Amino acid sequence: MGEQQFLQLLVTQLQNQNPLDPVDNTQFIAELAQFSALQQEQANGQIEQQSLVEDQSQRALALDGHTITYSTGTSTLTDVVQGQAIAGSSVELLLQSGAAISLDSVLSSN
Repeated sequence: MGEQQFLQLLVTQLQNQNPLDPVDNTQFIAELAQFSALQQEQANGQIEQQSLVEDQSQRALALDGHTITYSTGTSTLTDVVQGQAIAGSSVELLLQSGAAISLDSVLSSN
């Protein structure tokens, strides 16, 4: 649930509460605490993902210009790394042959 959805739900809950039996402050604070924990968890996940991409980028840069052996799943090939590209949440190696491969498929490098 995103921030906007949570706030919409909270406003709806407050608008539709029974005026003779309003939401307990303790319950209200507990809901806010849960939302805060969710936001923190999402922020931590984004930081971890960014760190992972940075680590992969450094590994990929170290292979630039090197001859690598990599697996396609069905065969093993050799090619020269000519660059890197970020593809979603991972780093791909751009090869001399024009192929783009996952950094995880590299078996060895010279």
